[in-house]
Amino acid sequence: MGADDAIIDAILVREGDKVAPPDRSGRISRWGITAAALSEHRGHSVTDAEISQLSVTEARDIYQTMYIFKPSFHLLGSEVLRATLVDYGVNSGTSTAVKAMQHALGVVPDGIIGAETLRAANLKDGSRLSIRILCQRSRMLARLVHRDPTQVKYLEGWIDRVMDQVEALV
Repeated sequence: MGADDAIIDAILVREGDKVAPPDRSGRISRWGITAAALSEHRGHSVTDAEISQLSVTEARDIYQTMYIFKPSFHLLGSEVLRATLVDYGVNSGTSTAVKAMQHALGVVPDGIIGAETLRAANLKDGSRLSIRILCQRSRMLARLVHRDPTQVKYLEGWIDRVMDQVEALV
């Protein structure tokens, strides 16, 4: 099993195979895959029935394609950093995750892993950079709930997820 398989396995365990109740978009998800992600992957709008029938095999393919290869996370030398960014991307979008890394690196935060970002990231210690990104993620979650108090119901789970990653790094 490769490093990316282990990253995907960890996300699948965190997300679980049960159909999750409607999110902020009003749609259900399964394996952590939202209607938007499944629609993009399949190339057409999907129904809740299609989401509820999503197989783990297709979910793995979506994570590999949309959350590892498409944002170029596979080019990062640190498995720890890749895992941090993939998980962040799953919850907040890959562009947001990349911008957090770019901010931590001190490069222009455009949300795209280009040559400068890749070079800077691969020169850093992946664990230390991941901790900085996870700190930014926690702050972003606090700001999100401050702006939209209806999201407080998700905060404990979001923070637990971030802190599990921090604890694994220290």
